Amino acid sequence: MINFVSNNESINYKAMATIMKGDFVKMIYTGEVGQVKGWVDGETLIVEMDGVEFPVFTDHIQKTEAPNASSSTVTKPSINHPKRAAEKLKAIGLNSQIDDLPDQGIHCLLQPFFDTDGDIKYFNIHLHNDTGIPISFSYTCTSKNQSPYSFSKEMGGRNSMIVHSLEFDQLNDKPSLEFSFKLLKISPNKKKEFSKVFKLKPKLVLQPTRHIAIVDAYVYCYTLFTQLPKNKEVEQPVKAINHELINTQLQLNQTISTLASKETNPTSETFFNLKERIVDLHMEQLAKTYGHLPKRHILAQQLKHFEDEIKGAITKREDHMIVIHGLGKGKLKQEIIKLLRDYEEVCAFRNDYDPRFGFGATKILFEYED
Repeated sequence: MINFVSNNESINYKAMATIMKGDFVKMIYTGEVGQVKGWVDGETLIVEMDGVEFPVFTDHIQKTEAPNASSSTVTKPSINHPKRAAEKLKAIGLNSQIDDLPDQGIHCLLQPFFDTDGDIKYFNIHLHNDTGIPISFSYTCTSKNQSPYSFSKEMGGRNSMIVHSLEFDQLNDKPSLEFSFKLLKISPNKKKEFSKVFKLKPKLVLQPTRHIAIVDAYVYCYTLFTQLPKNKEVEQPVKAINHELINTQLQLNQTISTLASKETNPTSETFFNLKERIVDLHMEQLAKTYGHLPKRHILAQQLKHFEDEIKGAITKREDHMIVIHGLGKGKLKQEIIKLLRDYEEVCAFRNDYDPRFGFGATKILFEYED
């Protein structure tokens, strides 16, 4: 679903008078032809090509006739010319080779646009792949008062692409931005698939902007990954936790309220140390006997325990916590991610490899309003 701009002061009406919804346009750099589905903002419109919709700058297109028109100036791309197709892919960066430059990570860039009073009106959201490896990605934006927006595409290394446009007022809804990535070229010791979720907040504008050459603009920069996540050849199972050590640290922390709750449920396993809260949701840690319980009851009990713990972490204004959900089929992990979107204090979470738990745990980061 695309968020089209309407009644926006920043719309380029001259361009809109030239290129209308339903018109066909040709990509200047590749020669391919697509159909205009609508406008995102004064500089960007949505073009559909081969059933895929994506944003394009007006400077990168020119109006043309329909592909089936008799005009000789229009050439319909053909998949029967692999050499020509490869040249087009290379022109837009999808066939780029892995370069030898340092891996500078993947970033989300928010480019502000201003109204006549100098206030921010809206943002263009760029995805900046500053690695030397081409990737495919899926982007989803969800917020309380807006329909979800999704966009998927492939992009080359050392490249940037507009994925969305957000009105400044939408930041009050603290939209959640979710990115899922997949490497298009195999790279040794790098994870093939990885993801990141974070929430946008109005205080973003209190941070300084940075000039990014590839978009030639001053932007607010959020680093998704400082480098491509490293891969482990064999995912290690969740390691046993040193109960004696944790029990000692538990006494040092003086977590009286938590100890009181454990008296009513002595079989539940929540571990604390001086730095982090670790919640183990394996059912054998939550109940002495559970084999007779239906799967839906087990899942409900795990999620209830998780919500009790995350509420406790937020009440104590902890900066993060770790939840151990195991590998399994991923149902518990999926339900946890759904719940995290309901907590405004959750600013990010990630399922990176941890030497203690392998890939069977998720780290949740909190951020609190002053």
